[in-house]
Amino acid sequence: NADVSITGTDVDLTSINAGTGDVTFTPATVGTAVNLGAATGSFDLTAAELGNVTAATVNIGRSDGTGDVNADTLDLSGETYDVTLSGGNTTITGLQLGANRSLTLTSSGAITDGNTGATDITISGGNADINASSGIGTSGDPLEIAMATLGANTTSGGVFIDQTGNLTVQAISGGTGDISLDVNGDLSTSGSDISGAEISISLEAGQALNVNANTSITGTGNVTLEADQMTLSSAGGDGIAAGSNGTLTLQA
Repeated sequence: NADVSITGTDVDLTSINAGTGDVTFTPATVGTAVNLGAATGSFDLTAAELGNVTAATVNIGRSDGTGDVNADTLDLSGETYDVTLSGGNTTITGLQLGANRSLTLTSSGAITDGNTGATDITISGGNADINASSGIGTSGDPLEIAMATLGANTTSGGVFIDQTGNLTVQAISGGTGDISLDVNGDLSTSGSDISGAEISISLEAGQALNVNANTSITGTGNVTLEADQMTLSSAGGDGIAAGSNGTLTLQA
């Protein structure tokens, strides 16, 4: 039950049992690319290798990393640990975690979708905290997810998410960019704020949007909320507002 830390130019993993401790895999240099699952390169870890790890949390990458991170067909749905993934520009092409687990994803660049139409991140009943410097998904190719709870933050580039299933959102900041949340399920806010340039929250037919007390949704441009059922609560001066030259649209 002790933490294990491995630093190097590559990893050839047989088995690690840290018990309730954490396991950390760190590239030797900040510019080294990290390749996970089917992705290959100088610092790579396969699903089979990570399946031989026992830990509370598995940390991969560097908080100061600038090298690209590629997660391609990385199925960890049978594992019981949380995952922290850090580095530079990050491409996700099918990342699955175990039920009710947590993902912390941090990029010093952008986080993008590596496929078209297929789900990028799946965590049944779990949550993700996604942080980038220059965007999460794009308007033309949003990050497709399936999880219970999401928090997201970027300095620029915006946040573009396509969710399957019910979702609770925590704080979401698009920075100077837009926010687009397209949800095939009910959407609830947790009391945290949603802010960006233009904001669009759209639910599929028959779904309910619940904006809970102490949540503010504020855009510097247009703000559009669209759902068949909509419950808007406010307390303490929080509310929903478009920018001075924007338009607030509520469509139910």
